[in-house]
Amino acid sequence: MRVALLTDTYWPELNGAARTLKRWTQYLCKHHVPVRVIAPKPQYPLKNEWSVNRVFSIPFAVYPDCRFALPNPSWIGRQLDRFNPSIIHVATPFSLGLIGVRYARSRGIPLVASYHTHFDQYLKFYHLESLEMLLWKYMRWFHRDCQAVYAPSSYTKRMLEAQGWNRLHIWTRGVDAQLFKPLTPVEKRIGRIKLGMPTDRQIMLYVGRMAAEKSVDLLIEAYAALPVAQLEESLLVLVGDGPERIRLERQARLLQAQRLHGDGTLLDIRFVDFQPQDKLPLYYGISDWFVFPSASETFGNVILEAMSCGLPVITTQSGAAAELVISDATGWLVPSYDIKALSDILLRAHVESSRSTVMGSAGRRCAERRSWDQVFCGILDQYRQIANAHIVGKLNKRLTQFGKKLE
Repeated sequence: MRVALLTDTYWPELNGAARTLKRWTQYLCKHHVPVRVIAPKPQYPLKNEWSVNRVFSIPFAVYPDCRFALPNPSWIGRQLDRFNPSIIHVATPFSLGLIGVRYARSRGIPLVASYHTHFDQYLKFYHLESLEMLLWKYMRWFHRDCQAVYAPSSYTKRMLEAQGWNRLHIWTRGVDAQLFKPLTPVEKRIGRIKLGMPTDRQIMLYVGRMAAEKSVDLLIEAYAALPVAQLEESLLVLVGDGPERIRLERQARLLQAQRLHGDGTLLDIRFVDFQPQDKLPLYYGISDWFVFPSASETFGNVILEAMSCGLPVITTQSGAAAELVISDATGWLVPSYDIKALSDILLRAHVESSRSTVMGSAGRRCAERRSWDQVFCGILDQYRQIANAHIVGKLNKRLTQFGKKLE
């Protein structure tokens, strides 16, 4: 079997989809499955990418850190013809994904897709709600010929079923429990000193994109509303980057000034740039709570990473994130977009800080059961079933045609 993956997001981008797809291709190579990736060319050239064909791209207007591919369909067609794939996987519904769909249709090659992003839920954050019906119509057309569409969670699968999609399967996510693991108290203290963080405060951590749909502004406001006693003993650390970073930093400075001039409270909110995969475990490890306010997730990879590092998680009741967290056991769930409810649960987390270790340990045990190899093994088996069914179908069709000629 030979797999061609066409995607508009791929390593070295740091979003969940790009990281998952990179791991998937590594798994295929490890199991000696030839794979060819067609992806946007990053800003800086990369070395040792023998299995990846990069196409010209420009920064995406909404997400400058992401790249928008401007591909040459004829050139891509020639690359795929040389590779001779037995299955096409499209991971994004635009640009390169669209070329992948057309190529599969024109060559009669089995087509599968993975669904990574709730684009419909993003529209409201950019005042484009009027396009929702048109978007869903296009998405149904795009995926109509797929032998399988992989959704990352049961929540996402149910949502797509409600839109009339079929041939849906769950492709959940895993975590590297050897990389993402808890720190000992001594390691935690050393890590805080290394990163310039106070050793005597509770650290509440967010990791992810700084984008409107992530609701980081609500987290900042909820944290700033905490009582004086809790603010003096805590710290909010926001790790990531994105189009909202400058606005969020401005919001934090404004709230800091308001509290300082109001009741004299020092509001400590620190922004940290995107961190590579091998650096993230340290930020998880030095923290006490992981807070993820987004209600638009198809899965929530960072939640699983935080749990694997022994962190209790505070996230929203809606969306796929709620499937990962057991409320009052591995963390707490709060209503979406409710600043007061989020602030109340942050206060509870501080007051009941003694529970964080127990809840974090429970989360760690849950995360240890989600290995990437276990997840990928099932997807590879489905690939093979689809490819083999296609071969059998073609053979039966030829035998039927041959039988008609004999008649």
